[in-house]
Amino acid sequence: MLSLLAAAPKGPLDTWSPTLLAQFALLLPLAAVLIIVAFTIDSRRVSAAISIIFTLASLVCTLLVAAIEVAHPLHLERPATFLQFFTGQSGGASEFTLQWGVLADPLAATVALAVALVSLLVQVYALSFMRREDGVVRFFCVLLFATFAMLGVTLSLSYFEMLLFFGMVTLSTYLLIGHWWQREEAGAAATRAFIISAIGDLALLAAVAYIYFRFNELNFQTLAGQYAGGKVSANGLFIMAILVFIAAAAKSAQFPLHVWLPGSAQAPAPAAALISSSQPQRRLIVRVVGRPGARCSHSCCWG
Repeated sequence: MLSLLAAAPKGPLDTWSPTLLAQFALLLPLAAVLIIVAFTIDSRRVSAAISIIFTLASLVCTLLVAAIEVAHPLHLERPATFLQFFTGQSGGASEFTLQWGVLADPLAATVALAVALVSLLVQVYALSFMRREDGVVRFFCVLLFATFAMLGVTLSLSYFEMLLFFGMVTLSTYLLIGHWWQREEAGAAATRAFIISAIGDLALLAAVAYIYFRFNELNFQTLAGQYAGGKVSANGLFIMAILVFIAAAAKSAQFPLHVWLPGSAQAPAPAAALISSSQPQRRLIVRVVGRPGARCSHSCCWG
């Protein structure tokens, strides 16, 4: 029976690369922004059409990744070197390397599919809502950039990459809430959201620095097997978990860092819907803090 299954013809879900599809899903919204800025910035309708078409293509890619992960639930990565240099030290500290890339696993595929779907629905909603408003092209560009940033958080394979995309989420949130910058309330709400989100970014930066100096590693999958290796005490794991939680709480408007969320109503309704519903920052808690083997002995950390 096994030999017959092995000899059976392979379908697309057996041969297509989920990491390559995830990479396409991530880069398509960014490509749409570049095309709009370069060629169609003076046309509202064409720019909106490009935005929706490219987001739809990104949704199809995430759907294929999810289907592949359902058929073959594996953790796959497609890394590339972002920065590499020699420190002049000896041992494990002799080389400093930062990587970026995408991953494909059931959790990432599920959340990426949700992000792309919500973004597409928001853009379709924005077609009618923004019809008589100013700054339509700018609005769709920011929506695409926000989609790119949130997909980046979802598909990140390391703390370094997630930190970069977290900063992009902060910027896109500020731009969406402050779309009607002429209104004093919108400007104040955007500034408040930026400050609180920046607090989360700083907390994540502190966590990244702490983790790197402790483990000399930033890759999620590699770190999962090192948390219980004795390199850091239970108190150290607790500190790391708190910093990561603060970062996620600031972005997803959890108490007490929720005070910016009511101000998101100053954004156009489609943007407010995207900010409120498609927040992959909650995935950060699941992937980084809640991984098996990453738990510390403090009952207050895990309830």
